[in-house]
Amino acid sequence: MHEYSYYARATTPGSFVVPPPKAEEMYAPETFGRGRSERVVVE
Repeated sequence: MHEYSYYARATTPGSFVVPPPKAEEMYAPETFGRGRSERVVVE
């Protein structure tokens, strides 16, 4: 299991959809993982 985090600077207010993450092995694409989509609200 791996965990990644990052910081982002909000510049425009609104409601945004964060696309789901997807990872797969380069030479074995049948081995993959997906996350779920999220929604971010900037006020």
